Amino acid sequence: MGAGLEKTKRRIASISSTKKITKAMEMIASVKLMKCKKEAEGLSYSYKAAQDIAIYLASYLSESHPIFLSHGGAPLHIVIASDLGLCGAYNSSLFKEADGVIKENDAILPIGGKADNRYNRTKGYLTLPPLELGSKRVLLNRLSELKDDFLAGKYSSIDIVYTEYVNSLNFIPKTLPLLPLRKIETPFEVKPLMNPDEKELFEFALPLYLELSLLYCLAQSGLSEQSSRRNAMETANDNADELLDKLNIEYNKARQTAITQEIIEVVSGSANQ
Repeated sequence: MGAGLEKTKRRIASISSTKKITKAMEMIASVKLMKCKKEAEGLSYSYKAAQDIAIYLASYLSESHPIFLSHGGAPLHIVIASDLGLCGAYNSSLFKEADGVIKENDAILPIGGKADNRYNRTKGYLTLPPLELGSKRVLLNRLSELKDDFLAGKYSSIDIVYTEYVNSLNFIPKTLPLLPLRKIETPFEVKPLMNPDEKELFEFALPLYLELSLLYCLAQSGLSEQSSRRNAMETANDNADELLDKLNIEYNKARQTAITQEIIEVVSGSANQ
């Protein structure tokens, strides 16, 4: 009986120690979540404004403009995952979305350690050198290079596979097409006066739109990751509390049984004297 009590006691200590870690991770994720939420909200407005401006200016360009055309080459998919694990189904859901759009011989640009591990050349994927999440300036410089590669005919299209934050419990993996740009009808019958002309304005607006698109997807993915990690750690804490309750009951019952057995042995010994 003593061995059983000691084993249960060790399990209680082990689970309690693990719970301290998951509780700390939940608190850290909660703090990061608030920071990511503020960043995502600000970028959401900037991204939508830049998108509207770029598409509006593009509507006055000729349909034969290179930005509307597929120039050959393979599609390029920018896949945004996390660097760390312990975030529930965040990465697995994203990879399910990515696997649905990635075809054989497509090019992949992984962002985040998990994406780099999932899609690399050793597994047969045509993967570009991965980008780390630490430097946004490096990301934006690479995006400018990718735009030039698209116009030069190296890639037929470019899109971003990311996770859209809906609320604290729902995150939807999505694919955002970047290039070629979609052509819409001009919103006005009479062309507004523009100085400089629409071509020069578009050349200025396009890089801004592409940069904000990537930053928006990064912010949404980061927000979804932290929320998913907080939920996962909260669930782990709840499970630990439930298991600790059961183990404490088990331990107390075993301890009570052991004490009762000792009392019976003492009483029996006294009666036999």
